[in-house]
This record gives sequence, structure tokens and C-alpha cells, in this order.
Amino acid sequence: MPSHQRHQLSTGEKVKLYLSLGCLVLQCLITFLIKLIPRLFVGWSPSSIFAVAYMRSVAWISFKQSRAIALPTGQRIMAFCQSAGLACRSVNINNGDNGPQATLHYIHVSDCPKARLLLYFHGGAYVHPISTKGQLPFGLECARAAGASDLVCLEYTLAPELKYPGQLVQAVDALDYILSTHHPSQIILGGDSAGGHLVLSLLAHIQRPNPSVKTLSGFGISGRNILGAYVISPWVSMKYNSKSFKTNASRDFIRAKAMVAYTEMWNPNCSEVCGELLTGGVEFWRNVPVDNLLITAGGWECFLVDILVMASHLQAKEFGTGAAVELSVGEKEVHVQCALDKAVGAPHRQGTHNILSWLIRIAGVEVTKPEGV
Repeated sequence: MPSHQRHQLSTGEKVKLYLSLGCLVLQCLITFLIKLIPRLFVGWSPSSIFAVAYMRSVAWISFKQSRAIALPTGQRIMAFCQSAGLACRSVNINNGDNGPQATLHYIHVSDCPKARLLLYFHGGAYVHPISTKGQLPFGLECARAAGASDLVCLEYTLAPELKYPGQLVQAVDALDYILSTHHPSQIILGGDSAGGHLVLSLLAHIQRPNPSVKTLSGFGISGRNILGAYVISPWVSMKYNSKSFKTNASRDFIRAKAMVAYTEMWNPNCSEVCGELLTGGVEFWRNVPVDNLLITAGGWECFLVDILVMASHLQAKEFGTGAAVELSVGEKEVHVQCALDKAVGAPHRQGTHNILSWLIRIAGVEVTKPEGV
């Protein structure tokens, strides 16, 4: 089924939408001009400054309005692939619990000799569909860097139509389906923001199953670990009062008020690790069933402190050490900077270079440079 149902607007609501769009454009231009000189001074490109200005201005659009104009994830992926000339096949995943049926979209990347897949979960606070301007193109770049034959995107059902732990149920079904054709050592998991949360909650569930979600067994023995997982600016806590929410409020586009509203729509159980990831301490995260794990953050993002706490629970080491778990913090980067830059064609920053080089290294790919570097 599609990720969400589009809302129908009355004539009066359509008029309000057009007014809101006008306010969004005006606010975006004002924000761009305010941020232009300070960010040019620290090395930002004008296109990246505009991207953040736009993201800070979308608050002018209400949730109902956004749902009226936003196509479902699957339709977006198919339109993107058709435009880009990419082969894509879709597989509906059977849900034994009779919940909403999710869909896996297999985007063919290359005819690699190794049957490796990148299973990608998109971000958007569990309430927004995938972005085919930034998230999907960067996912494809990651798949190429990893030498994957396919980028497999999970079209999960969005909140509030499906609440916690529904997306985890669908992620478990997705991985279970892929395990019928691929060994864990041939699978890389990736996700940004809420997608990063979904990757980590999936790993947490494998390690200590959530009683309301089916179990995935057999990991952690005889090389049955997943090859790698990377989480970009993961959403790890449902509390929005850390220091970086104050220090980076004027830099990032994430807003605590909006996150509270999205959390209420999704309605996670914060007493469970799969809901509130930070409730799992060092002992819980010590033996996650993955051989290589990369966690990233932006130095200018509101989630920074929460991500650093998550990294400490994972016992992450500094990027470049070759450790099983590594942490990369992009200097003067905001939330999911790599996707923003990709959307506007801005040059890669250090955080993006780190993600791509990590994928090349853990996958053992013999390439000179991945596309876009």
C-alpha cells in the first residue's frame, strides 16, 4: 500500500495553501539574506545556504497542506527512476500480523560480481515521504560507493496512519524477505534521521526482540552478522531539551516544537529501547549484530548532543580509526547535510566524504572515486 493517503482540500483550504506558499517563499528569501554573509564566511555555498533557508521556512505549510501536495514514497521513487532511466521493480511484503503492507523498491545500480544490497530507510520524522531531490540520489551514491547491485528502498507506512512500532514491524518484514535471498554479510543497512532511528531500532530488536514484533533469529553466530550499517544524523531521543537544541537553534532547520508534534503523531513507547534508543546503555549496545557501524552528526545540528550520547553507548571511536563502530561529526554541518547538498548540487563536505569512504572501505570495493566526489 502507499506510504500515505493524500488529503483532500476544500476550496477555502486551497486558498490558504496558496497564501502559505507565498509566505514560505518570502520567509525563505528573508532567511537566505540573513544567513548569507555569515555562512559564506565559513565556507558554505550559496545553494546550501538557500537549502537550509527553505527547510527553516516550511513551517508555513501545515501538516494537512503538506499531505495534500506530497506524493507517496512509491510514486516518487518510480517517477524518479523513470526520469533517470533506472530499472526499478517493486515487491509487496507480506505481513503475517495483517498490518499495513509495505513495499520494497529495488533500484538497479550496477551488475556487480558480488550480490550485495543496500537496504535504505528514508528519514522524515516518520510522517514525511522520501525526498527524491536529496535523500534518494544520495542513497544511490552510497549504493555505488558500496559496490551494491541494488539500492532497496523500504516504502513504510507513515504516521499518523501507522504508529509505533508499525514501521519497525515493516522493517523486520523487509529484512526477513531480503534474508531469503541474501546472506547477512551481503547486506548493508542505511538510514537518515528517522530512517537512522529505524536502522538502530531494527538492530536493537534483533538483539533483544520487542514482544510485539516478530523475531529475527540466527544472528551473531558463525558469521551471521550484517556487513555494515550507517546512520546519518539519527533521531535517537524523543526529548528535545539537550544543549545543542539551544546552541544550534539558529543554525539548524530542526525545531523542537515541530519534533514534539511529530512524536505525538507517531506515539512511540519511550520505555522501550526501540522507541527511545538512549534508554539502552553500553551493555545493551555492546554486541549489535553488525560487523561495521558508522554514526554521523553535524556540528551545527540540534540532535548533536543526543547523537554523541548514542555514540558513547555504542562505544564509537573517532572516524578513520578503522574501529567496528566509528563516529563522524561534520564541522559546521546541519541535520543530514549530505542530502541537502545533494538536492542543490553543492560540493561534498567532509561528512559526506567520510560516509562514502567508509562504505568503500567496509565493502572492499576497488574503485577510484564514487560518483560525485
